This record gives sequence, C-alpha cells and structure tokens, in this order.
Amino acid sequence: MAKAQELVTIQSAWAFTAALVLALNRVNTYESLLIFFTLFAVAWDPLPILADGYASAAVRTRGLDFGRMRLWGTIALVSASVVGGQVLDRVGVDLVPVVTCGLLLVPLAVIPLLPPDRLFGQAAPAAAGEWRSIVQDKAALFVLTGVAILFGSNAMLLG
Repeated sequence: MAKAQELVTIQSAWAFTAALVLALNRVNTYESLLIFFTLFAVAWDPLPILADGYASAAVRTRGLDFGRMRLWGTIALVSASVVGGQVLDRVGVDLVPVVTCGLLLVPLAVIPLLPPDRLFGQAAPAAAGEWRSIVQDKAALFVLTGVAILFGSNAMLLG
C-alpha cells in the first residue's frame, strides 16, 4: 500500500470510530448494541495494534528507551484519568460521547506528520543492562510508587 493510501485508511478508521462514539447515545436496544459494538470493534481494534507496532519499530531501529516511554505513557494514563474524572464531574455523563469523539479526532492532525515505518531501517543491536537505569532514577521511582499506590487504592475501593 502506498503511504497516501495507508494514511487515508488509518484516518478513515479513526474518524469512523469517533463518529460511532458520537452516536453511542442513540444505541439503546440489544440489536443496535450488537451492530454498534461490531462496527466499533472493526474500526477501533486495529488502531492500538498499529500504534504499538509503530512504536516498537521506532524503539528497535532508533535505539529509543522503551522503559522510559512506558513510564511516561503510564504517567499520561494516570493524568488523563484524573483530568477525565474532573471533566466528567463538570460536563456530566451525557456529554461523555461528545468529549470522547472530540478527543478521538485529535490524532487525525498528527497522523500525516508521522514518517512511514518502512523508513526506519534495520534494528540496531540492543545494549545490555539498560533497564537498570530506571532503578537508579529516584524521581522515576517516586512517580512509579505514586502510580502503584493510586491504582492499588482504586482497586481496593472498587473491588
């Protein structure tokens, strides 16, 4: 597939997912739920897998620090959960599909700027023992401990 065709396919899947989420308020019968979630799975399920593959290729070929990428991804998840809870309190449950749709449309602006994964080239050999650097990073351990406590307390409260 040519780069332009790949972009159109990914952007279409992303936009279709956003449109489906926007229509979620209108889904209220068993049949409509079945159709909705089937279409949603077809449109959404490939996107995180493609993103993970893209990130893995970048880590492998550009020598990026995967551990730190995961750490910042976790920090972003926790931050988004806190902010999302605040937004939910302010706008109410009825607007969740609208807010989610808007957030799903944001990556459409970034996707055309990504380099093709075929340009990454061959993987560089991994350096041994790089994971140990995270253990020596006191600030990172502090954040990880906070995240663990937050998720643990959430699990205890919600069961």
